[in-house]
Amino acid sequence: MKNVNGQDSNLYGTWYLHQLEADLQGLVWDIEDVQPDFIPSLTINNDLTFEGLGACNGFGGDYSYDASENTLYPNNFSQTLILCDTSEDVNFENLFFAQVSANTNNSVTINMNANFTELKLENYPGYLATYRNVSLSTPEQSLAALKIYPNPVSDQLFISNRNSKDLDIVIYDILGKQVLQKKSIKQSVDVSNLLDGIYFLEINSDNGMRIEKIIKS
Repeated sequence: MKNVNGQDSNLYGTWYLHQLEADLQGLVWDIEDVQPDFIPSLTINNDLTFEGLGACNGFGGDYSYDASENTLYPNNFSQTLILCDTSEDVNFENLFFAQVSANTNNSVTINMNANFTELKLENYPGYLATYRNVSLSTPEQSLAALKIYPNPVSDQLFISNRNSKDLDIVIYDILGKQVLQKKSIKQSVDVSNLLDGIYFLEINSDNGMRIEKIIKS
């Protein structure tokens, strides 16, 4: 494996969480073993803003980057406030969001091999999140194949749905307040009545749940 400095463009993009460690608490959460209906992720943009998904909530903020130390520091962290369905989801999300939002520097390690690139963010000794640039592959996560466009959106938000199954959608504002709910969506949803801003789209089907950030403009 090759170690890559965090300044490298390999830092930017969408990362899918594979493991959380909190050794001082004796916790190691291996996402591949759990195989949840959600896909926890972190997207780091070129301007060092970030957003992501937990078990049932979205989050966002921005990083400060220290090139000399190769560390990221999270600023202005915010999340939606949707209630998770199970205590297991709550426990996972609390651990995940605590790691992402911790008020300390995250040391950055990027490893590359032939099959994937791996990102490790460690904010305290033993408190480590391991991401990869490839998603988990489980049957429950087929919602990951959906395409949502355009984004930003003004009027009609389209959701590609190759298996033709009905989708139920809920849209939340940045504070987690439900602002729109539609049942049995086939192809699109009208969002023209929403105020301009950032929202989180929750998509539900028999195959699980997916949450996506959308921008209304």
